[in-house]
Amino acid sequence: LQWPDGQGLGRTLRIWDLVKGKEIKSFDAHKEGAWCVAMQAGGGLLATGGGDGMVRLWKEEGAKAEKEIRVGGPRVLSVALNGDGTQFAVATEKGEVSLWSVEKGERVAEIRKADDTEVACVRFQPKGTLLAYGDRKGAVMLWDTATSKETHTFPEGFQSIHGGTAMPAQAVAFSPDGTMLAAIGAAELRIWGVKARRELKLFKEAEMLVCLAWNPAGSTIALFSK
Repeated sequence: LQWPDGQGLGRTLRIWDLVKGKEIKSFDAHKEGAWCVAMQAGGGLLATGGGDGMVRLWKEEGAKAEKEIRVGGPRVLSVALNGDGTQFAVATEKGEVSLWSVEKGERVAEIRKADDTEVACVRFQPKGTLLAYGDRKGAVMLWDTATSKETHTFPEGFQSIHGGTAMPAQAVAFSPDGTMLAAIGAAELRIWGVKARRELKLFKEAEMLVCLAWNPAGSTIALFSK
């Protein structure tokens, strides 16, 4: 996604070949600004969420959206595709979290009702049925797509750099094997064991953390701060 001229979020979706380090193609994703993007594991399908309350589904080889689905909003802050590309999850500025069918373009489960407290992150477990999302108060929830039930809440929250106030969960990510869950908020990184439901590691940084990613082996986490 492109952020042009410091004027807020841009509209352009760009696809890159990481081996060659070259841009393959680019096209307009959302007129009201694109806020998030997700790619199906193994490639093939892309999903974007925008400031227009829409999710658009794209084939990698195409420059036109295959489907346009209004999911709520006003802004879609996070979108995630499951492993086989049959479902996607969204989190909105109003705090809604929901599960949708890619084929039918219909909502199949309401995970969290809108309450005007935004949810900024949602991710699927790579190998399993769990979905993780974090709320404004810093709690991180696990929801089972097989049973349509919330299975656990990690309530610890994240402390601001200056201490005191609990800060929102900014991003969540499962390890590649699905056994660990990492989340960032403020300047903290927390890692939990998914099966044991307990905290394994807590790292404190000097700057606000914005995003994170696991390496394919699940042994390293990359963080971006501001």
